[in-house]
Amino acid sequence: MSRTTRRPLGRFVLVPLAALGLVGAACGGDDDDAATTDAPSSEPGATGDTATSEPATSDTATDDTAASDTTGEGSAPVDTDSGGGAEHPAEGTIRYGMFLDLIGGTTFDPAKSVTISDERYLKYIYGTLLNRQPNGDYEPWMAESYEVTDPDTVRVTLPEGVTFSDGTPYDAEAVRAGMLRTKNEATEEAARGQQGLFKENLADIVVVDPLTVDFELNAPVAGQFLAVLSGRESMVPSPTADPASLASAPVGAGPFVLDEFVPEQSIFLDHSDTYFGDDFRFGRLEIVNTPPGVQRANALLSGEMDLVEEFESDGLPSIEGGPYDYVEALGEQDYIVLQPCPTKPPLDDVNVRRAISLAIDRQKIVDLAEAGIGEPALDLWPSDHPYFNDELGDTWAYDPEEAQRLMDESGVGEISVDAYYPQNYAWDQMNEVIRADLEKIGVTYTANPDPDVLGGFVTNQEPGFLQVPGSRIGIDKYFRYFADDAAQNICKQDYNATIIDPLKAVAGLDPSEPEVVAAFQAADKYIADNVLAIPLIYAPDMYAWSTDTIGGTVDIVGNSYHVDLSDAFVN
Repeated sequence: MSRTTRRPLGRFVLVPLAALGLVGAACGGDDDDAATTDAPSSEPGATGDTATSEPATSDTATDDTAASDTTGEGSAPVDTDSGGGAEHPAEGTIRYGMFLDLIGGTTFDPAKSVTISDERYLKYIYGTLLNRQPNGDYEPWMAESYEVTDPDTVRVTLPEGVTFSDGTPYDAEAVRAGMLRTKNEATEEAARGQQGLFKENLADIVVVDPLTVDFELNAPVAGQFLAVLSGRESMVPSPTADPASLASAPVGAGPFVLDEFVPEQSIFLDHSDTYFGDDFRFGRLEIVNTPPGVQRANALLSGEMDLVEEFESDGLPSIEGGPYDYVEALGEQDYIVLQPCPTKPPLDDVNVRRAISLAIDRQKIVDLAEAGIGEPALDLWPSDHPYFNDELGDTWAYDPEEAQRLMDESGVGEISVDAYYPQNYAWDQMNEVIRADLEKIGVTYTANPDPDVLGGFVTNQEPGFLQVPGSRIGIDKYFRYFADDAAQNICKQDYNATIIDPLKAVAGLDPSEPEVVAAFQAADKYIADNVLAIPLIYAPDMYAWSTDTIGGTVDIVGNSYHVDLSDAFVN
């Protein structure tokens, strides 16, 4: 279950929650978002029965569990303006502060994208066939409708009369050509970052008629494949555009076109005259590289930016009482994990790995590094998720006495261990808590911010920990770490029989089936028993904006939980 809460300051507005099932998404999953900043959901038709979805609807089976406010009554997000697109034409500028110094460099070509973080700007140019909602539902975006016709097939119908910004028809042939190009012509680094189900299970895209395509799969994973159709793999460039120029001169059918681009600094987008939708009710989006931490808060408070992403929770008091609003989203990919290399000293001893895990006070990290917002991670799923394995609580609990006993029993004495993490993350406080905790059991812990984690620690298979954010959803979060060719299978171990194959075996079932739940919980138990990953905390993504500038509703969508401006306008 994911949680998304929109909290205008001075009041609480809760979004109803739905229990989530299984999807297969990366920011992962063999995505190298480990070097950058990417819930299972209930899937329509995952049982093999035909299920359809029209725009803004879904037959997804969900739990009716809902969050409640202080009165005990759940409520939907409050739209500060109910006016339609006619009342707010596409004009005005929104200035958006995010991090643009991404691994692999900024590219506008989906076939060259190496990180799910690229979705945050690529979606404005290309759109995605489907849009994944925080409750796990899927809604058509660049599609008219979708249908899971059987466990091996997803049918997508496209809207009529849509064109790319260069006037080329956005039709079935274009979707087939674009997505197969992304699959077949991806660079080696980009292919590692693509969703596992896209790489391994897409057999072909068949044109049924000019506006209909069938995604034919080589395994019964159609329900999970919807995550691919809501990811950057479904972003389609114009078939008449020069492929060699797409990285810097993209041509899509989405709501915006590229105006200016300065690598690692800014992306300026103008509303597309050819966009078919009546959403995105502003004329220009200026995305500006804004480092995390106090700089991001200051950019909002000074009026330099109208919207900032990943707003630090300790900055909330600074906007209290002002003309600001924020949204807080906590989903199953919003975790931070220490991933050990389990084949090289000193972490080749499972008891040493377990001692390190038990010695870390996760609640202290939440309190000090996240201002008390979030929760200690006691599994690879948040505690309110159906796949959460509550039997693992003691395995991941804070127990410094047992940690010391295991260290003494191991006989390794005092040791040193390095952790490497992407330098664009403000994780100093968290790593200071870890350092102080591990010092008590004789472990010298050094956290190393690295501008190229993949090229350094991962590629060289260095000993120590990779410290990374979660980014993938469903089964793809396991692909990210444990698939044979995963960039984050850092010591290249074979986990097929123990993790990957058992999860694939249930991919065709309804995500709420007991066999599916049991398979995910068994995978987590194996990971926990062997300490193949040490989950630390679940920390929500936070977005803050000026209500003086931005009207309408700002929400969270997508596989990587990025900000949704489709209903926003400039006041």
